[in-house]
Amino acid sequence: MVRQAKLSDLSNIAAVHMKCFPDSFSTCLGGKLLEKFYSEYIKDVPELFLVCEDEKKNIVGFCMGYYMEKNDYSRSFLKHNFFSICFKFLGRLLCGDKRAWKKLKKNKDVKWVLKDEEIHKIPNEKKGDLLSICVLNTYRGKGYASDLINSYEQVLAKRGRKICILSVETDNGRGVGFYEKQGYTVYGEAGKIKRTYAKKLEA
Repeated sequence: MVRQAKLSDLSNIAAVHMKCFPDSFSTCLGGKLLEKFYSEYIKDVPELFLVCEDEKKNIVGFCMGYYMEKNDYSRSFLKHNFFSICFKFLGRLLCGDKRAWKKLKKNKDVKWVLKDEEIHKIPNEKKGDLLSICVLNTYRGKGYASDLINSYEQVLAKRGRKICILSVETDNGRGVGFYEKQGYTVYGEAGKIKRTYAKKLEA
């Protein structure tokens, strides 16, 4: 079952994140900082934060994002947790954590190339961004991810959005295949590192 996330779900959402993204730098920040990060979205755009549950009501996946004209959540999170994040980041670097060093290298400028001028011309007020979607390994292949993304697209369409945008790393073959199966097409590319996909939504 897919439903809207609640603040009381934050600890479970953070736990799912850490299991789904073990190699991500965000995971090494720890559960408490992840909860603070995700709380920014639940508080401001609750309709765009969805969770899926199994038959026992356990949260086994989630998806979330924002409206394209309003993308200041990450900046707000960094501002309010600057010293905690810096302390964690420096600690991870000193410990030789590969995730932290990988994050540091990724901060280098990468040229972004537009692939679809038509979608680019559509104003941000008509677009929504899918920032993250994940399902626990043992529940993959059972339709949970499809249910999540379909529900997310329906919410965007009901609020007058014409386009859903998302980004995925090119080496994420499973993710690339999933999004293309869902009808997403390449909108832009950031070198050989990341692709941005877009899909037109039906009202």
